[in-house]
Amino acid sequence: MTKLYNEGRKDLKPDVVAYTGVMQALVKRRDPEGTNIHAVRKATEILEYIERLYESTGDIRIRPDRSMYNVAYRAWERCPGPESRSKRQIIKQKMHNASSYRNPLRKPLRRKVRKSRTF
Repeated sequence: MTKLYNEGRKDLKPDVVAYTGVMQALVKRRDPEGTNIHAVRKATEILEYIERLYESTGDIRIRPDRSMYNVAYRAWERCPGPESRSKRQIIKQKMHNASSYRNPLRKPLRRKVRKSRTF
């Protein structure tokens, strides 16, 4: 999608929702040992790319939000080793900084309203 956009397809500009979907698809893949460290690293690279892109452009459509950080954090949770712990700490801090931001591209959270039962 990014490639098509850069080639002139201005109607296909990727946003944070699209990038988060790509990250989710990557981290869902598993190798025989249960985790795919290469996919998790690639998802983290996408997150870092989006952070840099947002900082350079200021485009609100690509501002990383809590959902994007959650995908990366949970992916690293499933990976063993010291690299995982350090990555989770970094992501957690960034997630905390982004926690007050609600991306307007995402659907609003809806809470279920319980109907009262009458007997």
